[in-house]
Amino acid sequence: MYLVVFSMIGILYSINYFLCIFFILMSLMFYFKLSLKAFYILSIWFFGNMYLVYQLKDEILVISIYVFLIGWVFQFIGHLIVGKKPSFFEDNKFLCIGP
Repeated sequence: MYLVVFSMIGILYSINYFLCIFFILMSLMFYFKLSLKAFYILSIWFFGNMYLVYQLKDEILVISIYVFLIGWVFQFIGHLIVGKKPSFFEDNKFLCIGP
């Protein structure tokens, strides 16, 4: 899942820097309400990703698309190994709140 989050940050960054920051801040507000510990951990994660994305800014869109596809392949392989289908197939709210 972390690969998918990194790739989404990269895709949003390549569209518009402020759009990326907006979505990161909205996500952090959600996690702040959920848990202070989750907020701190994900703050470090998100802004660490932003630093990496900034360093790769010239190639970030192509890299992010590949990482997104690879991340979802690994996600579905994990579901096959566990033997469960992804929960967002049953309820779309899980698709919205996942990291």
